[in-house]
Amino acid sequence: MEDVLDVYTRPKDPQHQEFLKLNQILTQSELAVYLWLKTNDPFGSKFVEADTKKIAEDLGISRRSVQRALVKLQQEELIELVITIPSPNEEPNFGMKSRGLL
Repeated sequence: MEDVLDVYTRPKDPQHQEFLKLNQILTQSELAVYLWLKTNDPFGSKFVEADTKKIAEDLGISRRSVQRALVKLQQEELIELVITIPSPNEEPNFGMKSRGLL
């Protein structure tokens, strides 16, 4: 029975291997933000406009943690970020395009 479990815990699927790599280089919050973004653009083919406040609320983390995660994801070249400058009564938003991992 242990051999059967080994097969399921170490799949050769490229997506699983990429997930394991991301899990090694990203914190839990960074990975959560990345997966949140990926569910909004699963193919990485478009810019997705998002609000750090909304992401923070959805994930139950601070807005500052989301901002730090976005910086890290951009540094790791997992996303392309474009920050928009809001008008005086708007919240800052950003657009992002993922690089196609996972």
